[in-house]
Amino acid sequence: MYQENVRDGVATSILSGLGWLFDSFVINIYALALPFIAISFHAKPLALGFIASLFLLGYTIGTIGFGILTDYLGRKRTLSLSIAGYAVITALTALS
Repeated sequence: MYQENVRDGVATSILSGLGWLFDSFVINIYALALPFIAISFHAKPLALGFIASLFLLGYTIGTIGFGILTDYLGRKRTLSLSIAGYAVITALTALS
């Protein structure tokens, strides 16, 4: 019984850490992708600032929205939706 609890605790800690890692990756990927966006789309600094503002606005709305959605759907379903959305958006970013 005790070993099961420890194993569950370790798994939860690792998965939570990975969630935090990927969350920070989302924020940092923008800074890494910005120079390539500027080159590929011949974007001016004003346009890049506008894109950054939209990114942060969307991130904020998504954070609040998924927090509220968790109250209605539960953590598992909301996390599944979040991961699916993350995968789709990342794939679309790679294709751009």
